[in-house]
Amino acid sequence: MKRIVILEAIQESNSYCYVNYELKDFYDHYYYYGEDVMKYRGHAGTEVHGFVDILSQEEDIEIVPLFATHATSGGAISAEAYEKIAGDIREGLQKAGHVDGICAALHGAMLSVSSDDPEGDFLQIMREIVGEEVPIFATMDLHGNITRKKFENATGIVGFRHYPHDDSFQTGQRAARLLVKTVKGEIQPVMALGKAPMLVPCNTGTIGGGPMEEILKNEDRMEEEKGILAVTVFPVQPWLNVPETGFAAVVIADGEKEQAISCAQTLARMGWELKEKFEREIVPPAKAIELALEAEEDNVILVDTADAPGGGSTGDSNIMLKALLEAKVTVPCCVSVVDSEAADKAARAGIGAKVTVSVGNKIDVRRGTPIEVTGTVRRISDGRFVYAGLFAGSVGDMGTTVVLQVGEIALMISSRATYEWDDGQYRCAGVNVSDYKMIVIKNPMSYQKTYQHITKRAYILDTPGPSSANLKSFPFERINHPKYPFDQIENPVIETLVK
Repeated sequence: MKRIVILEAIQESNSYCYVNYELKDFYDHYYYYGEDVMKYRGHAGTEVHGFVDILSQEEDIEIVPLFATHATSGGAISAEAYEKIAGDIREGLQKAGHVDGICAALHGAMLSVSSDDPEGDFLQIMREIVGEEVPIFATMDLHGNITRKKFENATGIVGFRHYPHDDSFQTGQRAARLLVKTVKGEIQPVMALGKAPMLVPCNTGTIGGGPMEEILKNEDRMEEEKGILAVTVFPVQPWLNVPETGFAAVVIADGEKEQAISCAQTLARMGWELKEKFEREIVPPAKAIELALEAEEDNVILVDTADAPGGGSTGDSNIMLKALLEAKVTVPCCVSVVDSEAADKAARAGIGAKVTVSVGNKIDVRRGTPIEVTGTVRRISDGRFVYAGLFAGSVGDMGTTVVLQVGEIALMISSRATYEWDDGQYRCAGVNVSDYKMIVIKNPMSYQKTYQHITKRAYILDTPGPSSANLKSFPFERINHPKYPFDQIENPVIETLVK
């Protein structure tokens, strides 16, 4: 009987979010041990569910679940959280005794206040305990940052292929299949890494069009080649101010190092050649409002990428609320701001009450100050909603949420930030987005599918925030240079590793 360890430790960090994530934030989401790992998150299709789906089909494999934990995107994790996860890996593997393989679900873009590469550290701990001969396959988000430490300590790294990430279950399956074949001696995996000296914004990293669609087609073609086992391009989450940040391609082959190197370098070069296609025009708020008012469409999306909770931002920026107020808009608009204090005050006033609240920038205090608005409480909600699109059936929880009508602006004030996979937040608050000329959303890409039935008109905003589409607005003083788009590079060097 072969014993295979499974575990999950996921959080996506943003160097420019100054709110660190504590151990409590992991527990608030979930932190499961042992057999509870096998059944967490109900029917949702995660990488761990993909591991279990494949491994449970093998009669001669025993699944050894260590733990599973996940925190939402945000700042670097605290030293306490880092030590807890590292300790659970170390102690769990030591207690497990002999194991024949590991499937580890990681994000790839986690930071800690005590380490630039926590996941590389976690993989190193695994490797030191199980030894060089035991295969370790890690799954990662395509926004993961593939560092030398991650690469050297994993047998194979398999990443999401889709953005939005609707293939996490399939990614877990792919990694588990490779682990099973490795343990059985059916394959001899080798891995190559190619990195291009570039960072690109997230807004154009979607599949279904654009440069990533072209790259995905080449990934698919390469995986059809004899000997190629898995191919993933990692355009990387661009708000990581650490030395090794960069666009990467990882290729796993069956014993053929030169074939793996060739494919990884080809994809990295392809990314470099397409780099300008990742760029999108970004528009200042006042100009975007002006363009929206001139647009023939009934609905226009204003994309405040800079305050996207899914990109590590706090969701409490009031920049667009302020811009709409300054424009004295006379058409219906909707915008959201996270502010538990303002939400509680408005909720206590009750539906129909006229109330004045100070709202916004109470979490991210470095990028703005609260503004005072007066409006009528239109709706009060507990903030719980069910996603209808990607991850349909999963539950989101904004906490106490109110809609305050401020002139023509429907201001949704929630107590907690949640990922905008679709329009679930607005639906929960009784805001029918199709009734609004301007719809402010805080997600860099999901809006493209969510709102395509009502409009294709969207403007990406040039606003301040941890996840801004304007990469040149950040200092990036710690990354390795030269790096596009910050430096002129005539002859790019594709960094290559193989093992």
